[in-house]
Amino acid sequence: MKKLLLLSLTILSFFIGDGLTHPNKSEDISFNDADITIKALPQKGFILSEEFIKADKETMLSFFAESQEYIKLSAQEKSEYLTEYKKNTELYFKEKSNFEENIIINKAPFFQSFISSNSIQNFLDIMTQQIESKVPDLILAEYEEFKLLRSGLGKYRDRFEYVYINSKANFNGIERFSSSYFISVNNQGYHIVINTFEGLGIYDVFTDIN
Repeated sequence: MKKLLLLSLTILSFFIGDGLTHPNKSEDISFNDADITIKALPQKGFILSEEFIKADKETMLSFFAESQEYIKLSAQEKSEYLTEYKKNTELYFKEKSNFEENIIINKAPFFQSFISSNSIQNFLDIMTQQIESKVPDLILAEYEEFKLLRSGLGKYRDRFEYVYINSKANFNGIERFSSSYFISVNNQGYHIVINTFEGLGIYDVFTDIN
């Protein structure tokens, strides 16, 4: 079960911090810039479908810690990334999925900073190249198949620009899809990863983003 988060954690681990060096149900989450904490605010932030339930902080950190054992990172790097997850990340699980279908929402200020001085297309080009060339090397021989399906640009309900990358992985005969989004919401960058068996996307899991 934990290994099915491997791809998502590898991508998150690469992009958290300085990775990019190139020029409750229906709960809403909002990040406070002052202390980088997460607070529930009515009708504000990311409004999730009712079928996804938020993991408490202890469960989230335990889940990430166990999953990271399968990633080629040093003990210090794992510790640093767990600290970042604790400050900047929320984890949601789909009901009755035994934790295998989930959504990760991570605050990603580097994305906003990059697109403020570069084009969003440039970010897409760099991200796609990095994932194709570096992610496979970071993952141990756990997957029978990993395939980058598509990537591109979008705009959520004509309001918020995003970069997306869709991939498919096969582990022990279990095939599932991962949709990764970098989105700018009110001048704040976020990295969202949606892991499901049927390949759900941003419009399937969020009833609104504001």
